[in-house]
Amino acid sequence: MKKSTAVFLILTLLILGLLEIPQYVQYQKEQSEIKSVISSGLVFYSPDEIKNLPLDSYLMFREVAKHLNMDIPSRENTYDNNPFIRFLNKGKYIASLKFSKSEDDSYKINPEYEFALEYRLDGIVLKALYCDVVGYNDEDFSILQTLNHGDGSYEDTHFLLSLLFLKINGCYDRNKIEKSITEATGSIINAEENDTSFSDLYAERIVMLYWAGYGRSVEGTWIDTVKNNFTNDPGWRINKFLLFSDSHPTGLALLSLIYYLEGKPQQSFY
Repeated sequence: MKKSTAVFLILTLLILGLLEIPQYVQYQKEQSEIKSVISSGLVFYSPDEIKNLPLDSYLMFREVAKHLNMDIPSRENTYDNNPFIRFLNKGKYIASLKFSKSEDDSYKINPEYEFALEYRLDGIVLKALYCDVVGYNDEDFSILQTLNHGDGSYEDTHFLLSLLFLKINGCYDRNKIEKSITEATGSIINAEENDTSFSDLYAERIVMLYWAGYGRSVEGTWIDTVKNNFTNDPGWRINKFLLFSDSHPTGLALLSLIYYLEGKPQQSFY
């Protein structure tokens, strides 16, 4: 190699290195800011708050603790009478749970467990969660499709969650499940790109994308929105109109920040 060529190459590498330094400094700053917000957000989980977490909020808190290598008190047994206990532990479920179609294209379950179904979509998600125990057919999948609104709403995020339960539990036609997952994630990504306000749903879309294996679609600006809406309560609020932080958006916000820091497109949850 000629001396002039070697000098040229060295100068080129030095220039490229200098150009990358500001980007690296900015990256380190962003990482530090996210870690700081995560640390502040954990203060939300006081002992009294932990004792009163709903099942889904406890799941998110448990996932946060797992990723941060935190020791937390186990409260799984608190939810033993809740049919959604299987969300916390696949090996735990209510064997006597029975499903029957309701008039609103959802499901009825045993009266003693009806407390767990606060909304129509809860019954649809629960049927997918138990699909390998109670069976799942074309009519069930048709009912599930009623949640597919295509607008990135709560119905869409729960549609995607149900599809993931079907996939993980080995129920129904895998090709149809995968096709619907692609549709659902597309709707969720589109909605997030066009949303400018933080909300419980905003954070839920991000977490669902990671759970579905679409973490590479999550944009840094979305994470900025999550980070910048941390409040000194401390925690995150369901929307800008409420005055107090809530366990659901707080768990979702923390998970979205943690997942983004880890940089993995797929995050396990079940």
